Amino acid sequence: MDGKEKSQGRATSVAQVYDSLGLSPFPLKVKTYPLEYPSVDKLLCLLDDSDPNGQFLTTEDRKVLILAGLDTIDDFTLISERNLHLSTKIAPNKILALYAEAEQMITSVHSNMQEKLDSIEEIRREIEAMERVNRHGAYI
Repeated sequence: MDGKEKSQGRATSVAQVYDSLGLSPFPLKVKTYPLEYPSVDKLLCLLDDSDPNGQFLTTEDRKVLILAGLDTIDDFTLISERNLHLSTKIAPNKILALYAEAEQMITSVHSNMQEKLDSIEEIRREIEAMERVNRHGAYI
């Protein structure tokens, strides 16, 4: 077996290991917008509340997340599960839980924003209807 075959075998086995862990090689596939997203600290607090021990991640793991540049939940759309695991050494099951909760939180932010936009649109239509009445003396 030459060096090329060894490196290909190693690469394949590493990919297979990460596949078996369920860690995606891609960032979250959720669109983000120029909105204010919750902090990663809020995400961790939610996960802490659901953890039987009351602490989802150790203090050291929390520091590593900060050093990895994860500040708000939309940052999970910039780094894949695999790369986050490789750079932080946080357990794969914890990584999967972080990404799942981040995706739910992003979806929630978008739903809340859509409700606000729908309310604004409804108000805009009412104002336009009142302006037509004022201009024409009758509702058209």
